[in-house]
Amino acid sequence: MKKGILILSVIALFAAGCGQQTGTSVFHPDSTQTINETCLIFVCPEEQNFEDENSEEAERYFTIVDDFVFYSSKTAMRFKEAGINCIAAEKRYLSFTLDNNEKYIVDTKKQGNFDALLYKKGQMPIIATKNL
Repeated sequence: MKKGILILSVIALFAAGCGQQTGTSVFHPDSTQTINETCLIFVCPEEQNFEDENSEEAERYFTIVDDFVFYSSKTAMRFKEAGINCIAAEKRYLSFTLDNNEKYIVDTKKQGNFDALLYKKGQMPIIATKNL
């Protein structure tokens, strides 16, 4: 089952092409990561704190994080073998430069339904969604 999800996620990287364009909104430069080169960008699950780390909710969260780490590692190995650099999203906003010199901004908090983006220099990023 999990292997099927990994395969579907990789297929989604190539098949889906949607995002959150923010138009003329202004972002603080410290919260924006500029992506200029072809790469696969992983968006890690948001960190959560729990009063009881043995609670059912905490266990579910830790399972999600463990799965993310495992599958993103496996995916990164495959993409690196293909010569594509893999990085982690370090900031809330990701800024991509398109061929026409326009900027395309993705808010990783607002659009929390994805784990990775595949960006080919100058083109729209392809977003892998969780809702396959």
